[in-house]
Amino acid sequence: KLRVIHTPGHTPGSLSYYSEGMLFSGDTLFQGSIGRTDLPGGDYQQEMNSIVDKLLQLPDDTVVLP
Repeated sequence: KLRVIHTPGHTPGSLSYYSEGMLFSGDTLFQGSIGRTDLPGGDYQQEMNSIVDKLLQLPDDTVVLP
């Protein structure tokens, strides 16, 4: 089962995908950094809200695949 998570910030339509302990974060989250928000449509506060309110709520043992 693949869960689609709307993670705006990098772009208004950014999506991440979660399945069985794995998160495919696209350009939202990287090892040691986050996606760029300085491009048209990017929004730093939305990016942080997406990470804190959605991605950091996933299980602690989630493997992140950017």
